[in-house]
Amino acid sequence: MEEKVTTNYLEEKCFHETFVAPQWLPGGNSFWYRRQVDIGRFSKFKFILVDILAKSVRPAFDHHRLARALGRITGNKIDGGNLPFTWIELQDSVVRFRFQEHIWQYDPEKGLSGWPGKFTQGNALLMRRQEPSGSTLSSPHATVGFVNITRSKLDLFFVDGFGAANYFMPIPSGKTVFQKTSVKAVWRIEDGDTHQLRGIYCVTNPGYNVVYVGEVDVDEYLGDAELPYGWEQRRDENGRVFYLDHNTRTAHWVCPTVAGAADAQSENGTADAQPENGTADAQPENGATDAQPENGAADAQLENGAADTQLENGAADDQLKNGNEVGELENDDKVGELENGDEVGGDDEAEKQQVTLVQEELSGEDRTEIYSLLAELSDSEDSHYDGSMLYLSPNNDYAVAWQYTSGSATDEYWVQYCSDLQPNPRLIKEYKFLPTDRLRVDRPRLFNLASKCEVPTEDALFSNHYQLHHLGWSPDGSEYRFLYDGRGHQVLRVLGIHQSGSIRVLYEENSNTFIDVASKLYYTQLSGSDKMIWASERDGHNHLYLIDLQQGKIHNQITKGDWNVAVVDRIDEKTQRIWLSAYGFHPGEDPYHLHLVRVNFDGTGCQALTDGNGTHLWSWPFDSQQFFVDSWSRVDLPPQTVVRCSETGIVQLKLEGISARKLKLQGWVPPQRFHCPGRDGETLIYGIITKPLHFDITRSYPVIESVYAGPYDFFTPKSFGQVAYNGPWATGHYVSVQLDGMGTNWRSKRFHDVCYRNLNDGGFPDRIIWIKEAAKTRRWMNLDRMAIVGTSFGGYNAAAALLHFGHFYKVAVSDSGTHDASLVPHWWAEQWLGYPIGNLSFAHQSNVSHAGELPDDAKLMLVVGGMDSTLNPASTMRFVQQLNKAEKMYEFVFIPEGGHNCGSHGYGLKRVDAFLKRALLESAEEPT
Repeated sequence: MEEKVTTNYLEEKCFHETFVAPQWLPGGNSFWYRRQVDIGRFSKFKFILVDILAKSVRPAFDHHRLARALGRITGNKIDGGNLPFTWIELQDSVVRFRFQEHIWQYDPEKGLSGWPGKFTQGNALLMRRQEPSGSTLSSPHATVGFVNITRSKLDLFFVDGFGAANYFMPIPSGKTVFQKTSVKAVWRIEDGDTHQLRGIYCVTNPGYNVVYVGEVDVDEYLGDAELPYGWEQRRDENGRVFYLDHNTRTAHWVCPTVAGAADAQSENGTADAQPENGTADAQPENGATDAQPENGAADAQLENGAADTQLENGAADDQLKNGNEVGELENDDKVGELENGDEVGGDDEAEKQQVTLVQEELSGEDRTEIYSLLAELSDSEDSHYDGSMLYLSPNNDYAVAWQYTSGSATDEYWVQYCSDLQPNPRLIKEYKFLPTDRLRVDRPRLFNLASKCEVPTEDALFSNHYQLHHLGWSPDGSEYRFLYDGRGHQVLRVLGIHQSGSIRVLYEENSNTFIDVASKLYYTQLSGSDKMIWASERDGHNHLYLIDLQQGKIHNQITKGDWNVAVVDRIDEKTQRIWLSAYGFHPGEDPYHLHLVRVNFDGTGCQALTDGNGTHLWSWPFDSQQFFVDSWSRVDLPPQTVVRCSETGIVQLKLEGISARKLKLQGWVPPQRFHCPGRDGETLIYGIITKPLHFDITRSYPVIESVYAGPYDFFTPKSFGQVAYNGPWATGHYVSVQLDGMGTNWRSKRFHDVCYRNLNDGGFPDRIIWIKEAAKTRRWMNLDRMAIVGTSFGGYNAAAALLHFGHFYKVAVSDSGTHDASLVPHWWAEQWLGYPIGNLSFAHQSNVSHAGELPDDAKLMLVVGGMDSTLNPASTMRFVQQLNKAEKMYEFVFIPEGGHNCGSHGYGLKRVDAFLKRALLESAEEPT
């Protein structure tokens, strides 16, 4: 029993038995969820029904009676504690479910019978067919818990922007893995033994999502109709398909039973589809971080029956052009030209995809004349007009059309040494926008429909842009508005083109370093108004402002204080109130804890609706704002889940929870939270310390830091149960530490600015101080045996630690590292390195240029996969080449078939583990 009762086991058991994933019922006053009542190889579950108004929490039906009835009819042995389905439909006292490709209905009075209707309520995020991930650059972040309730290991794959499934990590039987990702990312789950498809999951909701993967056909989770009951397909003003769910009044980019792209891929496993606007960088980093988790808001809330498809942290039109959206079809581009000469899509299909609602308002004659005029005005063969971006004024007398000049992506190659198709190596090609590539350039043009002539305009205020965002016409139709994001992201301008052709600045934001458009760009125009809600760090923290576009000034600041607005959950224009998620709202708490806050448009009435010292996750019903489910936890506090009133935050019902004291009595050893001032002697740096199993306070243990200092987020776990999945170091022979130094996101603007053109700093001055301070009161931390381990950008950090801070770090493992700054995606480089990006900037930020500085006593292991489609293995190979030229000693592990993060599992992990044991344990007595 001693082996079984470990911290990992207890955390997993606690998580399963306390977690609540509410499935709201119409009206928003009740919901059901699956409660796990036992953990083991074959867990037991109950479906729980919660009626908030009645203050009732009870089983949704008699599980054992249903099991007996189902067993009698089907001849199967059915366990009432482990029913063979995971999703139900409830209608009064009747429950419906899918079993053995049939839909059943159980009525307590009439018994069990077949159901001839449609089973349409299933898991709305699982799909039948695989499609590429969408761009996640400005998408809200999400955390997904993948729960394996099958008898075998599952394999988790990330589906990149080209539609290729890249192996990510295993999910052992009975285990849960937590993955931080973004809305529109697509994940594939397969049986690890048979490779049978268990599900394809598209993230459509920000915040926390949970996926139970069971031993049933994926169709159990899906409706029978091509479109579920109550769902409707529409197109937004830019021509993109989205789906309205009238049952829940929400909009989704992906329909649960329509997967979009077909399964067909090239024999390479990926289509060579060159993007016009850039390459999708939806790939998560390091298996644990793209992160801010946990707001629970839908990706698009319908207000007054109209679709508001603006994503929470992105542009209103979501036209993510320069280096972001993959496969956005241009009028005359052919898509998907494969190496074998086959072609997917083409001009006709592209035209079909670009029909917009706005264009349908134009008469056929008007549309023909406008396009004829546009063709005549094209400046060159490279200049076109985007058929998806033609905007008619409210009074139908003017139109704005967007002209563009195509960008130019770089050919990128991989060598597949071990192909099942042929003995010789195969060359695989894709396209990616790299930092020096030419970006697409847009140019809005104004046309008088009465005279059929263009109205001359000057582009001085929006030339040299990184990206333009469509905003739309003013309510009175006198002015067309759009957002200018300048090269280097130091200037944002809201611009207005008057019917006369004059252009004015409605609002402008400036920064001497960068404006964080990757994580904090947010704006939304209030309907029928010249007011806009805008996010800005102008006072040193990310806050909301009400902008008067007509007057061209800030009307008032909505939120203020030493905390940050993370995501806007919902806006009620009638009551002029905003619900938002906030980091650091409660003084004295960890500033990375997330809380739900409500505030009025005028800045009054700002209050937290969540309390409890921890980071919070919440779930709203989509057809009501009366209640929400709130769960909170810390790495040292088990989850506590309640139902709260959305007006006051007062607890209505307590659902699940266990005390930390009770868990500790069972043998749980939580991580230690620790903070101390960083390099400036004032700013607190937060992190965690995890002891090894069978900890002996009299012994001295090597210390391993898990690093990921990506500037777009923070990465230290804050929620219960996440630490165990950071890697094997927390459960081996080592003390494991993780922290966020300066240069990472979601503290003050000054804190974040440390990263600007200074990525090799990595927060290491803060990290070294923090580790030394922690060791002062923990004599069992042996800093003479100190190592650092990281993947992807963390792999870059790990190697940089030896190159630039070798006086402290002596051992490093760099897996799939971003060693060459010239090979990172364009958006990433320009956001953090500025513009123009010259050779000196690349050299200063790249480990490649500093390879000769590796100390002679340093121990470095590099791991890279030959088929890493997230970061080309050339990034590591160029580093290897320079280490060789400098005659430096290091260990190199090349896994021909390996993808990104290949050092964290299988053979790669075995090699890493052996390296660390040699480097840290062989010189001293190994702890027992």
